[in-house]
Amino acid sequence: MISIVICSKNDKKLSRIKENINRTIGCSSEFIIIDNKINKYSLANAYNIGIEKARFDIICFLHEDIEFLTEKWGVILLNKFSKHNASCIGIAGTDYLSEDGIWFSAGVPYVKGKIIHSTNGKEQLDQYSEYLKDENAVVIDGVFIAAKKETAASIRFDENLFDRFHFYDIDFSFRLAQKNKLIVTQDISLKHYSGGSFDEEWEHYRKIFVEKHKENLPFSVLNPLPKINEMKKWNVTILRYPRILIGCPTSYHKEYCLERYITGLKNIQYPNFDILLVDNSDNDEYYKKIQEYNIPAIKGPYFKSARERIIKSRNILREKAINEDYDYFFSLEQDVVPPPDVLLKLINHNKKVISCVYFLHNIIGDKSELTPQAFVLIDHITNKNKEKKLPDMRPLNNNELSSNKLIKIISCGLGCVLIHKDILKEIEFRYDKETEAFDDRWFCIDLYNKNMPLFCDTGIMCMHYILNRPYSWSEIQK
Repeated sequence: MISIVICSKNDKKLSRIKENINRTIGCSSEFIIIDNKINKYSLANAYNIGIEKARFDIICFLHEDIEFLTEKWGVILLNKFSKHNASCIGIAGTDYLSEDGIWFSAGVPYVKGKIIHSTNGKEQLDQYSEYLKDENAVVIDGVFIAAKKETAASIRFDENLFDRFHFYDIDFSFRLAQKNKLIVTQDISLKHYSGGSFDEEWEHYRKIFVEKHKENLPFSVLNPLPKINEMKKWNVTILRYPRILIGCPTSYHKEYCLERYITGLKNIQYPNFDILLVDNSDNDEYYKKIQEYNIPAIKGPYFKSARERIIKSRNILREKAINEDYDYFFSLEQDVVPPPDVLLKLINHNKKVISCVYFLHNIIGDKSELTPQAFVLIDHITNKNKEKKLPDMRPLNNNELSSNKLIKIISCGLGCVLIHKDILKEIEFRYDKETEAFDDRWFCIDLYNKNMPLFCDTGIMCMHYILNRPYSWSEIQK
């Protein structure tokens, strides 16, 4: 259970963040709202009031101009407090604080975490560390500070020296770090509708912070301390959002799940993607149906062979991605619905081909079993396919599926896979008339033969709407 403390000056922003938190937190919580419309409180003062009112063991101090992009982030947070025995967790910070007191001035590799900033209609992902693992820190940025109530009550925010809106966070977390464990995690993603303010007032409080803590600066979890002349000052990595084309071949056979698919598309939390569905039905009725939902779609060629029409349609998407300079093609079949933060998570791995987990129903004897569409080698010594086929493989087992790890695989479906443009230029979707395999199988065979690694994020589970499909697969192939 989590107490949410927000110092609010704007009812509209407050209403939006409360709705966002209620929808995404995934655990019990309470709101402690400090009304600051007349500037009665500094943030330090407001947060201390929040500490006194909080009923739960974990307190989150949040800005009101943020939006959570990670589902069940509250559950993730509580698990991390338990896992790391941490007293404070943030989403951005540093493990080295230099003499200037500016948390991000140490630069790479000392700064940690990530924040999505949205200002003046433009968005960028500020990625401070290449590592996705949780990392130790000595200060945490105030956009998101989660602390154990007991620790926060003993440390408290310094409302006497930091009586406005700057350096209250750096002072609080820095004092806490002297005897407690701080963690920065990238597993909680949020968008901050501000780029920050570095004006004369900010500089005034920076000097106050440095004067207060000068005997302890520089400070780091590293031992020995890095030499100042070895640091890459202000060298924070700023990443643009890669441009992604989302789409798939489709036909009237998938109308039963169209609304669910479109809802899933509209819920994707990523600022730089386009959508295109390629309808290869034998008439225009389904194409018109898609357009009624204001989803971009075009007509693809119809062939009697399902494999032929699917592959021709998918190659239309491939050519669009290449010719219009998309960074990635996200192959998302129309009966697959991923979690909203799927693209943020996949992009973070920085892999050329990476899939998610979804299942098919396979009939084995008289039983129906769920089989994940992600496979690994059975025998790593298998001779490298003189016939250009994949070696023996098996689906991911339960331990692998529950690991929430990135796993190198040998084959997957094209239901939910992110493909970099370099791969698209090398591999065209195809099939072999002498076999029954579809283009997903041949795509993985081509990856394997070109020594191009394929990965699966087992922490991303997708819904696959196949149980209520009104058509059998044999009918679709006709």
